[in-house]
Amino acid sequence: MPNNDVASREAAYVAIGKFIVAFSQLEFIIRHTLAEVLDTKHFDEVTSPYDFATLCRVTEALIKAAPDCDKATAREVGNLFRECLRLNDQRNRLVHGTWSFGEEDPTTLTARHVSRQTLTAKDYFTTVAEIEVVINQAEDLRRRVVMFLIGTPATWHLFKRDDPS
Repeated sequence: MPNNDVASREAAYVAIGKFIVAFSQLEFIIRHTLAEVLDTKHFDEVTSPYDFATLCRVTEALIKAAPDCDKATAREVGNLFRECLRLNDQRNRLVHGTWSFGEEDPTTLTARHVSRQTLTAKDYFTTVAEIEVVINQAEDLRRRVVMFLIGTPATWHLFKRDDPS
């Protein structure tokens, strides 16, 4: 295998690993947020049973139920957790997809993922750049959840997305 093929594969492996780390940090900060909302000292016992989707839904519901959560904040919290759930769809494709490199062009990669809803296969992440997009999304979402967590109702607007696109 030529050196550029090895380098391309290594770049893909690094990007996949970076996404997994970034996503795990997002998941951790959401678990921490849930524990803060519940004011519990039993972090692992309370937050660990939830998968990511349920964790997002429970945390969102409890934040929205807080007496100091106004309608605008509730809308932003809803948007934030919808984005987290969309990223989780990408995580499922990346983590549960069947990865392969092209036979004719070993520098190309593909994650083939079968949807549980439609039972149809589709290819994802055909370039390292596509993986880097979801890495950046995970890091941005983690930052926004942190801004929410360390803020107060008066500063919750800071967890809005920086890029309006």
